Amino acid sequence: MNANRLSNLDIVRKALRTTGFTLAIGALIVILCLGFVQAATLPASPDSTGQQTTPPSSQFGYKFTKGGGVKIKAVTSTGKVVQKKFHHFQDYTVYDSVFLLQGIKKCYTYSLKTGILSEPYLDMGSFENQPGNHLLACLDNNKKIGFINYHTGKEVIPCQFYFNEDVYYEDYPFRYCSPYFKDNKCNLQISHEHDGIIDTTGKVLIKSRNIYETDHYDGFIVEDNEGFNLYSKDLNCVLANKEHISSLPVGIIYKDSSSNNSMLIRPDSAQAIPVYILFDVTECESAAEPLNSPERESSDVYYTFDISYELGVGVVDQNMNLIVDPEWMWDKVETFGVGYFICYSEGVGFLLDKNGNFVIPETRNSSPTKH
Repeated sequence: MNANRLSNLDIVRKALRTTGFTLAIGALIVILCLGFVQAATLPASPDSTGQQTTPPSSQFGYKFTKGGGVKIKAVTSTGKVVQKKFHHFQDYTVYDSVFLLQGIKKCYTYSLKTGILSEPYLDMGSFENQPGNHLLACLDNNKKIGFINYHTGKEVIPCQFYFNEDVYYEDYPFRYCSPYFKDNKCNLQISHEHDGIIDTTGKVLIKSRNIYETDHYDGFIVEDNEGFNLYSKDLNCVLANKEHISSLPVGIIYKDSSSNNSMLIRPDSAQAIPVYILFDVTECESAAEPLNSPERESSDVYYTFDISYELGVGVVDQNMNLIVDPEWMWDKVETFGVGYFICYSEGVGFLLDKNGNFVIPETRNSSPTKH
């Protein structure tokens, strides 16, 4: 009986050894398979919010080379895994985790979020877009402008818009001065003869001869055959068919073809006020009145001041009464006659009185008599 028991135990031990070996082999196979799956997993594209749904595989990445370049292992937008070295690159990770890579006459983007390397383009644009849309201007082999999503590497807006070679030169390169999106709108030249404002799908929202993004007003000045028009950032027409429209720190200046007066609209007011614009002012001396005549002197004393770099020049009288508010953003203020001032905004002068009100001098018929 003991012999039978020992024989049975020996059989059990052999079975256990065989089973253990089989389990070990199976576990090793599972681990290897899992490792292969993880290595072969491609990084997911960002979702609609711009957040990455799946972290990129650890097999994709970059390292800097001794020569100051970078070596990357990435996946293309078509799913192909590639390894490339670039001697020149620009680190735009401060914007949205992106490298701009410079190859031989070609440019690429490489997303650190997805591990995706874009297709090659002649040039890439400026990373000035507001966060969220991930769009970057690109220039294809036919020298047409489009936009790619630099996280997916895909061309979202096809390269179809006009590239004006006379606009981009050594001191104004496409790399730093290309069209870009703001409030999901982009102002660019869409053809040889027209500018346009497009949305993030490439749809042309406004097309006109010339479109300027205003410096001191959140909107656009649109010039067409009928005159000048002012649009808000939401593309609502604020002013239409004016003889001229300018944007200055002090406000919007426009002139009607039917009026001789220039009009000013402050950013915080919808009401236009007439103004008198001065470009060059020279004092006319009277031959009968000496230069140092007491009649020429004023008993009023005024002081100009500048309290910060964010505001403009202000004026107070000798009793510290505020005459000209610095919030008007004047660049320079000069006295003009008794109790009048010329206030300058980007080289354009405006006439104000001692109460800080805009003045329009009385006009009289002084035209030469026709004989």
